[in-house]
Amino acid sequence: MISGTNYSRFNARINTDIKFSEKLKVRTSMSFVYGKRDLREEGSVKSTNPVYATLVKAPFMAGHVYNESDLVSPNLEGVDIFGMSNPLAIAENVT
Repeated sequence: MISGTNYSRFNARINTDIKFSEKLKVRTSMSFVYGKRDLREEGSVKSTNPVYATLVKAPFMAGHVYNESDLVSPNLEGVDIFGMSNPLAIAENVT
């Protein structure tokens, strides 16, 4: 799950068979679907799609920026040298 997203759905289906006589039968089938989505970017752009970046970005790559003293910064890495974005940084920064 990606924080800041929501998906809700409601499905209903009704089937009815009515036999008035041997020659007259009525069959109905009705369905209703309601869905509401509040999702982030879903396209194939690596810099804005956290799901795509999660699937493609190597898990051994750094998730945080390192400062000049080679210490881990609290800032999440943006785009690495291979052009891949940090999925957590995308999820937190893209609206």
